[in-house]
Amino acid sequence: IDSSFQASTGNNFYDTATHTDYAISVQYGANEETALDVLLAPIEAYRTSSRYQDFQFAHAGAGSTLVPMTAADGIGLAAPQVGVAKRVVVIDLGEETGKIELINPIITAMRGKQLEPEGCLSYPKKRGVVKRPARIKAKAFDRYGKLMVYKAGGLLARAFCHEIDHLNGILYKDKVIEWVEDEEEAE
Repeated sequence: IDSSFQASTGNNFYDTATHTDYAISVQYGANEETALDVLLAPIEAYRTSSRYQDFQFAHAGAGSTLVPMTAADGIGLAAPQVGVAKRVVVIDLGEETGKIELINPIITAMRGKQLEPEGCLSYPKKRGVVKRPARIKAKAFDRYGKLMVYKAGGLLARAFCHEIDHLNGILYKDKVIEWVEDEEEAE
């Protein structure tokens, strides 16, 4: 976090340069036990790439990280979004895929292209069209240390790319071609 920020009360930071109080997280989840604070932009920690680690180190605490990450109201969440500097991702498209937990994920192949709007829990109420591959192949460890290979297209391919970008310090707003009006705000 930028050194000009000083901790304030609650979930805010105070910018001493501009004398502005910024919210740094938004809480997702139905109750206190499942609630999860997702860091909001602009948090410069997002620009830091998470390092690959041997499985034992990456796995240590990954299970406890994965459980609350699923409380957020999105289809994917990367550990850096909740302040955890591990290469851990959860993707859940509901019945279509179930919960996919990825440790040290890597995209090994990409094909085609798709231009679709997407959002991010770190940028609530913002959506933008992003160019992503139409199909991807990826590999990652599951929470038990088994190396898994995934082939994905459409929304699932976008989710893999979006969340792995978070692990590499890349934000979707950097890739937005055109901002679109959020459907909830339009109503």
